[in-house]
Amino acid sequence: MRSLRNIALGVLLFSAASFPALAGTITWDLTGVTGSDGAAYSGSFAYNADTNVYSSIDIVSTGGTLTPPDTYTFQVNPSIEDSNFLVPLASPPAVGVWLLNLEFAGTGLTDAGGTIAIAATDGHDVAAGTCAESDCYSFDPVSTITGSVVAEIATPEPPVFVLLGSALLLAVFRKKLLAVF
Repeated sequence: MRSLRNIALGVLLFSAASFPALAGTITWDLTGVTGSDGAAYSGSFAYNADTNVYSSIDIVSTGGTLTPPDTYTFQVNPSIEDSNFLVPLASPPAVGVWLLNLEFAGTGLTDAGGTIAIAATDGHDVAAGTCAESDCYSFDPVSTITGSVVAEIATPEPPVFVLLGSALLLAVFRKKLLAVF
């Protein structure tokens, strides 16, 4: 009886340790993102909520009446608070360089996925504009940005070997289990 409990405990611990962790870098897709000047923005970026690091930034603008069409691929100032970031064109930060300032409503981006609105927080403009300083920490907004970002997180399935191992143990100890229960 004691060995059966030990085996069952071992299978339970092994199964729990076999499931993948859900934290890490999440890919967020822009949906319905537009500028007040008629520009449309599409694309995605990856974000890790644990480290507050953006990567794989690939946002394309069709351009509008006030903003040029282009591709935004670089984060200027990773130290900006919370989940806010500045994404300029692939040119170095400098006065007059075009950029996007995107901020996210509520608690900002997380590793849980979902849909989060692009919205002004802490009185900052959510807009396309040009760098006002050489480090692009401040900018001159030209076109207000609205829309949202979406990330779908797949529900992990248990690894096959855990299911097969559990089934095998149940088959081997079927009689002992029936006697216990």
